[in-house]
Amino acid sequence: MVPRTGPTSARVSPTAGLPTHEPVLDSDIVLRVPGSSRFAGTIRGRDTVLAHLHGMGIRWETLRASTPLVTLGPNEMLWLATIPVDFNTDATGRPTISALISATRNAVGELTAVDLFIHDEAQLARRAPRDDGVQRTSLAAQRNLRQVRALHGDARATRFLGANGTRVLAILHASPHGPPQIVEYRFNAAGHVVSLQSVQPACTAQRERCCEAGAINAFAELLATVGSLD
Repeated sequence: MVPRTGPTSARVSPTAGLPTHEPVLDSDIVLRVPGSSRFAGTIRGRDTVLAHLHGMGIRWETLRASTPLVTLGPNEMLWLATIPVDFNTDATGRPTISALISATRNAVGELTAVDLFIHDEAQLARRAPRDDGVQRTSLAAQRNLRQVRALHGDARATRFLGANGTRVLAILHASPHGPPQIVEYRFNAAGHVVSLQSVQPACTAQRERCCEAGAINAFAELLATVGSLD
């Protein structure tokens, strides 16, 4: 059960703070990938980060030219991406895992940190294991994920769950006729929910703009293919 600690709650405008230009990576940017796959870890430096994302099948040049799904606060944006899980075949037709990419920018608009939230990190770890076979698990991330899973009893409405040691991002689609919501849960070191916020993706709140960027098509595909978390 989620501890009842009286977390603060807020709704965020999906389009407030959306960039008016393609974001630039800071030279000292940090990428954090959770889990036990060979991609997991903390990667530093613009060229190294770009190469790491490319190795995961994530094309930064494509992401940065598209409209983010949402902004979370004044300095954080979320993009939707897919990670191929069969790394021994051609890209066409490969199964994929969905991920939300959180990017934090500084006062001049450069991106200084990127965090990946992976929908099925365990599957990625099985398909792309570490070379040394070591399993590294974040107990805090597992704890946070369990609490949010317990909170949403209707698995059919939960289309995405990704976690790290301090946050869980969920995509909820309770009604096929209503808009999906992205919900962010923040946890303290003791595992208590200290804040949550809910936001409608920009590709449903500002349909025309995001259709041009292809974001609504990608989001619709996510809802169709990810399925429920049974």
